[in-house]
Amino acid sequence: MTGDNAERIKEGIEHFNRGDIPAVLDLYDPEVHVESSGTIAGGSFRGREGVAEWFQKIGTTWPGGLRLHVENLSETGDLVFVEWTQEGKLSNGKEMKQKALNVFEMHGGKVKSQRLYTDSEKIARDLERM
Repeated sequence: MTGDNAERIKEGIEHFNRGDIPAVLDLYDPEVHVESSGTIAGGSFRGREGVAEWFQKIGTTWPGGLRLHVENLSETGDLVFVEWTQEGKLSNGKEMKQKALNVFEMHGGKVKSQRLYTDSEKIARDLERM
């Protein structure tokens, strides 16, 4: 089931895929907290400045861009669940494709928190850092 919050997240993914990061950042609450698994493009990020830092990390890891293809999107109360396949060319030139699960907690139409679950070891292996 989808509603207004899920539609906002879907819009954000479309902005991300177009490289319109300012529009994506606008979807985040000023005091947002993001937890992304792993050490390559992961970490704990607070506030829009922290999210901008996270996006820079993503840009460094996937300099040609990272595309997100939504496979499942559902909304329950203030929570939006998104399963997507992410693909792009890593900084070493290797193509990478994998699934990820995201949980967005919304408040007032903005992302209050986001938790991203992905196989960060696969990213490290593909970058030949393991």
